[in-house]
Amino acid sequence: MVSTFSSCVRRRSRLWLNLVICLLGICYCSMACCQAPSDLPKIETQLSTIELEAPIQKACVGGRGRFLIASLLGRREVVVVDLFKRFVSLTIPLGEDDVELAAGATQLHVVAPDSGLFQTWDLRTGERLLETAWPLRGYVKKIAMGSGNDKQLAACFANSPHPDEASQWATIELPSMDIQHLTIADEPTSKGFQLRASTDGSLFVAWAPQSKPQNRGVILIRQSHAQWLNWPESPNYILLNESGSRLYTEAGVLTLNLIQDQSVGIGTAVACVPSVTGQMFLTRESQDDAGVWKLRSLDRRLALATIRIDVGDPDYVAVTTSKLGQPLILSVEAGYIAT
Repeated sequence: MVSTFSSCVRRRSRLWLNLVICLLGICYCSMACCQAPSDLPKIETQLSTIELEAPIQKACVGGRGRFLIASLLGRREVVVVDLFKRFVSLTIPLGEDDVELAAGATQLHVVAPDSGLFQTWDLRTGERLLETAWPLRGYVKKIAMGSGNDKQLAACFANSPHPDEASQWATIELPSMDIQHLTIADEPTSKGFQLRASTDGSLFVAWAPQSKPQNRGVILIRQSHAQWLNWPESPNYILLNESGSRLYTEAGVLTLNLIQDQSVGIGTAVACVPSVTGQMFLTRESQDDAGVWKLRSLDRRLALATIRIDVGDPDYVAVTTSKLGQPLILSVEAGYIAT
């Protein structure tokens, strides 16, 4: 079940435990940059739902934030949800239960780790554009690409599927499938790497909260070059803005040299979420109230508006409060937020 919030009218909505996504339609009105925090405009929200046939197993974003692509648990299929129009636009069959997904501006790429099959699909028509052998030797763990870029894909792979196997890295140029292997000095063995890309595809970031040695838990991949970042404590999540110039984490907004960005006027934050496009982002500044977010912009020190997620349903709050504290997808252009 995909749940959406649309502006203007409030309505009550009961969400069951198989909730997989919340979409928040947001209404922008008179966001003056010079207002005091107590006078911030309040953005009204409303919940609606899209039913899916099974829980989401893995997901990615494509079409510059237009499409949410998800493999469904036990279904051997991928659904493409048009977040602008709020409906499932495509269903793509799979030959295997477990796949890795990455999507660009117009295409979806699917890797089946067990069989080593690589497929490319058109996000708008559902046409299969390519089916070939995965070009990297080894077992693919993660792939990623910018949702506004169709030219480069990054991959994390290993010699075997064993979780203790050391990770290897590469970028693949599309559609030529040219490979650039990436070498990182003193690479530790790390479990559970996550991999994300900026919307324009210029920067990839990977992190492993349990990386060893300490302070070496984050990798930046840029222009076929990879480097470790000295991070005192690996973050739970990292999100990138459109151009890859900022890192958004539970510790706030950081520059690429891991310095807190003081220009955005954030004192403390427990969650920061950039818009897929543009300069706006969300912050949640209290662990106690998961339903209150501030809408901000990189070019303004003061917040633009407050978004309060309040559908008046205790069941909804019990089920989704913890989810809303996790990283979200924000599209100011389309007016939604999604977990």
